[in-house]
Amino acid sequence: MKALSARCVNLATVYLSGCDKITDEGVKALSARCVNLATITLSGCDKITDEGVKALSAHCVNLATIDLSRCGKITDEGVKALSARCVNLATINLGRCHKITDEGVKALSAHCVNLATITLSACDKITDEGVEALKAAHPNAKVHKW
Repeated sequence: MKALSARCVNLATVYLSGCDKITDEGVKALSARCVNLATITLSGCDKITDEGVKALSAHCVNLATIDLSRCGKITDEGVKALSARCVNLATINLGRCHKITDEGVKALSAHCVNLATITLSACDKITDEGVEALKAAHPNAKVHKW
C-alpha cells in the first residue's frame, strides 16, 4: 500500500475487496497520499478498524462511495468520523458491520446530505429507529436493511 500510494497520488478509485492482509497502516498511507480518492472498497478487509476509517475521513474528504462491508471492527466512532468530514458521501455499504448502531446511522443522516444508497444488511444493532432517521433525512435514498 505504501508503494502504491507513493507512486499513484492521483488515484480516484481503489478496489481492495477481500484483501485480508490490509491493515490500518496501509489505509493511513494510502489516504495520506491519495487525497483525491472518490471511491474505495474495503469489503472483507477485516483488519481495518476505526483508525483506518478516521485516516480516510481526515484526508479523503471528497469520498463519494465507500464499501466497508464485512469490516467487523468498525464502530460508530469510525462512521461518525466519516459523516463529519466526508459530507459528500452518496453510497455507503456497512453490511455485516456488527458493531455499528443507530448512533452511527443517525450521524450519517445528519451530515451526509447527498446519501443516495446505504446498505445496512445484517447490522443487528441498527433498529427501525436508525432506519427511520435515515429515511426521514433522505426520503429518496435507497436504504437496504435485511
